[in-house]
Amino acid sequence: MKRNSRIDLSGVVLKCVVVVLDPIVNQTFKQYLDNAKPGIVDSLHKLKFYVLLKYLEDLCKFRYKLERTNSWGYLRNGSFDGMVGALQRREADIGGTPIFYRPDRARFIDYTTPTWQSRPCFILRHPKYPGGFYSIYTRPLTTTVWYSIIGLVSLAGTMLCVMLKLNLLKEPGDDEDSSTSMAFLFIFSALSQQGTTIIRGATSIKVVTFVTFVFSLTLYQYYNATVVSTLLREAPITIKSLKDLLNSNLKAGVEDVLYNKDYFKRTTDPVAIEIYHQKIVTSHHYNFFTPEYGMVLVKRGDFAFHVDSVTAYRIMRQTFSEREICDAHEIQLFPPQNMVAALPKNSPYKEHVTIGLKSVWDEPKPPCVRTPDASIFSVNIREFSMALVLLAFGIALSVAILIGEMIFYRTNMKRIEFRL
Repeated sequence: MKRNSRIDLSGVVLKCVVVVLDPIVNQTFKQYLDNAKPGIVDSLHKLKFYVLLKYLEDLCKFRYKLERTNSWGYLRNGSFDGMVGALQRREADIGGTPIFYRPDRARFIDYTTPTWQSRPCFILRHPKYPGGFYSIYTRPLTTTVWYSIIGLVSLAGTMLCVMLKLNLLKEPGDDEDSSTSMAFLFIFSALSQQGTTIIRGATSIKVVTFVTFVFSLTLYQYYNATVVSTLLREAPITIKSLKDLLNSNLKAGVEDVLYNKDYFKRTTDPVAIEIYHQKIVTSHHYNFFTPEYGMVLVKRGDFAFHVDSVTAYRIMRQTFSEREICDAHEIQLFPPQNMVAALPKNSPYKEHVTIGLKSVWDEPKPPCVRTPDASIFSVNIREFSMALVLLAFGIALSVAILIGEMIFYRTNMKRIEFRL
């Protein structure tokens, strides 16, 4: 095929500055860039743009002299550092890494053809119980219903207590215990489906007892069914925006790259600023992590990590289970941005780069395939931990009361007889 002389740059050597943040061990810089094996988790610039540059090199017949930097280019003391600074000072002929459109850079460099969209976002596994595990036992009923139940059982207990103390309602053979504690112990046993030891012949007491048991049985069946269905059904999506994320109990982190730090320095979005100060950089935490570690935290749950979707999807495809992929949810911190190739101002190679860089690709999100195994929901110990906490509290309280009673009797009585 005849070669286009307009893009033939045989023998020309272009200085190319590439942004690489990862440490390079036991290999040269060029070997590191050439080692773009499918499936590895690495910088999207190495996996994508350098491959395009190699294609451009074959197309135009020039060669690269590669140089490395650790910054895309940000203003420092009135001048740009990193790749943009090298292009501005004409120390490089082409940028080896795509960058975002920014007005402050456009005055000193030329943008060429767009390459692909960068989609950084918060990725999280949506919590099954946004209100915390304790809310499992309170969610089935609204606050008004809870107060109504407490009021009704208190009224029933009070009425029963009054009836037990009225001599008018006592009949031969009745239980002699008419204490207040007996009445409210009956209410608790009715709610717990444990029956009662109250033996009274008065019809009015029998009516109160019967109605209380019917009420507690109906409530018990509805409450149990709702708790079980809450544990087994798929949770609704309630964290849909940055404001929801800010108000949630989730922790948050950000990929440790310069453009994320620069965004939080320049943004005027009040919600983003609050997230930064309350969840990312606090007096106790500095949550800037590598993509690999950040996605490990996402996999564990209760954590939102801001990372480029290309990097995150590649890690998810390799390390997340099918259930965890289906749980994954995204929240945009800022809209997706087109990335472009950069050249020095008025570069003679602008046409060559624009013509050559036409084919791009992206990393799709791993598909969520809902097989029967993926639809099985299991209940772990964390989800009924509040019941265990309540049980432990009751045991500790009973032991404390026992010790108090023993001290009281030892103090006020000379002799205590223990009978088996």
